Amino acid sequence: MKKTLLLFVFAFSLISFGQNAPILEGTYLPVRNTTVRQVWDTTQNVMMIPTIGPNQVWDYTQTNGQFINIVDTFSVKTVDPASTPYAQYFPNATHAGFLRTPFTGFIADSNYTYWEINENGMFSVGNFNTSSIIDSTMIYSNKEYYSPQYFTYQDIIYDTAVYVGNAKNMFGYKAKIRGKKIKTMTYVGYGTLKLPYGTFNDVALIRENRTQLDSIFVDLLNNGNYVFLTTNSGTSKGYFFARNNTFATNFLMYIHANPANTIVEYAWYTLPTDIGTLSGIVYTDESEAIAVTDGEMYLYRENSNFTKNDILAK
Repeated sequence: MKKTLLLFVFAFSLISFGQNAPILEGTYLPVRNTTVRQVWDTTQNVMMIPTIGPNQVWDYTQTNGQFINIVDTFSVKTVDPASTPYAQYFPNATHAGFLRTPFTGFIADSNYTYWEINENGMFSVGNFNTSSIIDSTMIYSNKEYYSPQYFTYQDIIYDTAVYVGNAKNMFGYKAKIRGKKIKTMTYVGYGTLKLPYGTFNDVALIRENRTQLDSIFVDLLNNGNYVFLTTNSGTSKGYFFARNNTFATNFLMYIHANPANTIVEYAWYTLPTDIGTLSGIVYTDESEAIAVTDGEMYLYRENSNFTKNDILAK
């Protein structure tokens, strides 16, 4: 009986000292006028599919054989959509960014991305591709859900996005794509994430299952008459590691797996963000005429409620 009691106490202690499931908050979505850097590994079947459940330890360090085939590091800057050359196509966008990936020569190797962030979360409203074999634009009539304002453990989000794409291929023919994305996002785990440059607690794991169906039409005579060509469909699976109060985005790492969930096809992790140097004159409020000359000034995250310690600099 004594041995059984000791085992029970030990097990209870392990549960008690485990991490609590973090609640992801939308205020930690990308911040305008900040730049993050993504470190990419595109070598297939080397990295690990993440385990799911509470109190996980995900070790993606190089000493554990992860991220040992770095292809490049890419900058992703979040800006005001009005400052971009294609803002007129995305009137509802509140944020925009320029993204370049290592997949040079593919459909989406370099583009402007447009987002709407509101009280319901973060949505993709489209993109304008600027450097690929097929220059194209994609505009959502039913925007794609990426992240809610609050996401708790075991929450499930179902989403159907509808879009129209326009492109011109390498032969000069205009093409139109009418597509649909059906996806399920599930908060499947939480714990500690180890990356090549540091370890993070209170990390949430979001799994995304996605099915995409595209109908392709081509204007063979360049006279504005599009004829149906073919239908493409496919499935994919992705994993987002996310955390509040981190850098200028809550996305720490992303893994793209094959549809069977047996092979990691590519992955990237986010490096810390350098927001620059603070300078200026500080007043206690707008009505004050005398500047503050002693104390500390804090720069809070965009849309902060000032109670979560989400300080970018001081």
